[in-house]
Amino acid sequence: MPLVGVAYGALSLWLTPLMARGMCGLAVRLLAPTRESRLVERVSALTASRAAALDAHAAELRRIERDLHDGAQNRLVGVVMMLGIAERSLRTNPEQALPQLLRAQDAASDALAGLRTIVHDIYPPILDELGLEGAVSALAGRSPVPCVLDVGGLRRAPVAVESAAYFVVAEGLTNVAKHGGASGVTVRLRTADRDSGEVLRITITDDGHGGAVERAGGGLSGIRRRAEAFEGTMELASPEGGPTSLTVELPCGA
Repeated sequence: MPLVGVAYGALSLWLTPLMARGMCGLAVRLLAPTRESRLVERVSALTASRAAALDAHAAELRRIERDLHDGAQNRLVGVVMMLGIAERSLRTNPEQALPQLLRAQDAASDALAGLRTIVHDIYPPILDELGLEGAVSALAGRSPVPCVLDVGGLRRAPVAVESAAYFVVAEGLTNVAKHGGASGVTVRLRTADRDSGEVLRITITDDGHGGAVERAGGGLSGIRRRAEAFEGTMELASPEGGPTSLTVELPCGA
């Protein structure tokens, strides 16, 4: 009997791990997602990102149309009216024509500056000239709130991703200047490696009063739309009293 007990013990020591591995393999086969389910999940993610991209595109078109209608178009109408007044003055009172022509010239310069701003907002030429690092450096330099920029570890990304990152930083700094009540802001850009590929990570932190809330049609919702168009993410942490931290991750592809 002792020999039989020893034999059963040795057999159990050999069979128990073997049976455990078998059970684990069976559980993985039964519970792991199938290829079809992964494809369905991927299609759902692509559908959502496509819808977000269309929403972002539509919002951008509405913004451009609004800027053209309310800004450049009104200024050009003013220029035409000033030129018409100057023409009548030339016929009746030539001495008054020169000041009116000078005002029309100033209005035309303002209209041209507005058009340049709209074109710049569609795709900033500075991205082609200096790349993302130089472009965000220019944004940090123009920020009314003192800005510290950290781009250590930033690598080049596809043009569309860099353009989205530029607008994320621009909108983030604008929100800080308008609503943050901050005395300083820090912008960090990193290229991180994930299992799915490289990710461009943007973090904007300010020392303001906090309490930032994402509202429909606001700047933060616009940032979220841009991120979702690339299957990216946006996280906002803004407790009352501050600080406020905005983190955006944009996939750069595998």
